[in-house]
Amino acid sequence: MAAFIITLGPILGFMNCYAFQFSYVADHWQYLASPCLVSLAAAIGGRLHVTNQITRFAVLGIPIFGLGVITWQQSPIYQNVETVWRDTLTKNRDCWLAHHNLGVVLLAQNHFSEAEAHFRSALQLRPDSYEAENNLGETLLMQNRLNEAEKHIDRSIALNPGYAASRWNKALFYARERKKEEAYAIVQDGLTQSSVYLDGLNTFTRFLATTDDSNVRDPQTAELLARRGCELIHYFSPYFLDTLAAACAAQGRYFEACQLASRALTIALSLGNEELEREITGRLKRYKSNKPYAERS
Repeated sequence: MAAFIITLGPILGFMNCYAFQFSYVADHWQYLASPCLVSLAAAIGGRLHVTNQITRFAVLGIPIFGLGVITWQQSPIYQNVETVWRDTLTKNRDCWLAHHNLGVVLLAQNHFSEAEAHFRSALQLRPDSYEAENNLGETLLMQNRLNEAEKHIDRSIALNPGYAASRWNKALFYARERKKEEAYAIVQDGLTQSSVYLDGLNTFTRFLATTDDSNVRDPQTAELLARRGCELIHYFSPYFLDTLAAACAAQGRYFEACQLASRALTIALSLGNEELEREITGRLKRYKSNKPYAERS
């Protein structure tokens, strides 16, 4: 029992650690103490003076079976990140972190309306969250609600001027507003940082390569930026290769676009990213038909 209490100590609040504030799976902190309980149960089982095998099985097997059923019932919750945060919210609607992280998942899935609702809920509960402000701004950008998006992106920058994601979203906002000089100035500054924010770089580059707005589309610059991104990850990112292929196709270099898209597809397959695989396959068909890929702004 003493060993159990000692090993349980770190999660009793006596130690100050970031992970104790925001822990992906809080139950993991109990693993250290679990062997003590297992040892205790085994010791009790060994001291039982039961000669009947059926009785011994019932005494030891029923608890194990019960724990197995409980584990089986809990397993679907941890199917993926989305199911974890949805389960968290069913149990605690006031968890701002769950609202925010579920919004991030939904934003990646292009479920913009639902993502927006969760980001707004997160900000109601945590008004000083610069990440939620930025992600809400990005969600609004994707819906072409530029005036609303700018307010939240600027708020994020005000809360944390060094947060790279909001800076890159500001560049994307300027590009959508056809203010290319302002956008490129932010991009140039972002590329000089010791650690380049790759998601922002790829999103901005992709917009330049695929937008249907001829006043903004700039496949030559997009190619340069995409190659820079590929170099930073040693040409192993299917996202940057996919973007580079789109930039080449926008310039009429379809054979090169097919080669790059095929390489991106191979990497996506090796990573088990089925959604990206389907998207690249669709674009590759266009390149083989000598057609560029464009997205509506």
